[in-house]
Amino acid sequence: MYKFFVVSYDLHLNKDYPKLEKSIEQISIDWVKPLESFYLIKTTFSVTQIRDTLKKSTDNDDSIFVMRANLGEWATSVIKRDVTDKIKNWG
Repeated sequence: MYKFFVVSYDLHLNKDYPKLEKSIEQISIDWVKPLESFYLIKTTFSVTQIRDTLKKSTDNDDSIFVMRANLGEWATSVIKRDVTDKIKNWG
């Protein structure tokens, strides 16, 4: 069964965004990126599996936040329509 998660991050010293973003995309069945360091992903992974996978693509000083998302209620402002349309279709 697919679940939805918020993934957000801050990369500090070594900012290897492509490496982390590739990991996020590899563990996701589908994903959207509404903001610079914020993904909403669709996956079969658990919250700890997501975190542990992403830690392999970051340094010890980088921050990662993962939270299961409920798509029943959300709102946006100045977010691209293709992103909001995808989220609507998931819900």
